[in-house]
Amino acid sequence: QWQNQPSITLPYNRTLPTELIDIDHAHRPTGGGIVFHSPGDLLFTIIASMKDPIFPTPFKEKLQWISTQLQTVFNTLGYQTTTVTSEKERDITFCNSYPNPYEIYINHTKVVGLAQRRFKNQFMVQGIVHIQSNIDVFKDLPSPFHPYLTQGLKGDCEYKQLQDAIETIMGFKGNSSP
Repeated sequence: QWQNQPSITLPYNRTLPTELIDIDHAHRPTGGGIVFHSPGDLLFTIIASMKDPIFPTPFKEKLQWISTQLQTVFNTLGYQTTTVTSEKERDITFCNSYPNPYEIYINHTKVVGLAQRRFKNQFMVQGIVHIQSNIDVFKDLPSPFHPYLTQGLKGDCEYKQLQDAIETIMGFKGNSSP
């Protein structure tokens, strides 16, 4: 659970725009775009062997499997996931500016962002569930960055409820922050 102040993570291979340099930020080992984090976001990392029998063998199917499991979590909690659509201008610098077939949208708002990286014998998937809207949290952001924010679940789901559902359906035990 993200407990710090509003922050940003960015892929290992990307540079932070100078306008955002004063915001707490860190690089992550996966790809994707820049993510705006709000207090209370649910974050996860899955690291496994490329040959782990829990996951399908083809690399891209591993991410699809995780996405499908997460969709089941949200359906179990009473949410309807939607298809990926975006009328925003695409800018691959920012996670929320381009559709990704593995990510999850509810009410046409990106709620789950996923990024992956393949290593020689392992793979890593990092994800975020935007439990809170980050629009208010980042209200002082320069206006050109506002399209890259999300309403998330708007606080309609409790962190613990979501974590329990993920652990039950996906079979993974998470570590929660105190």
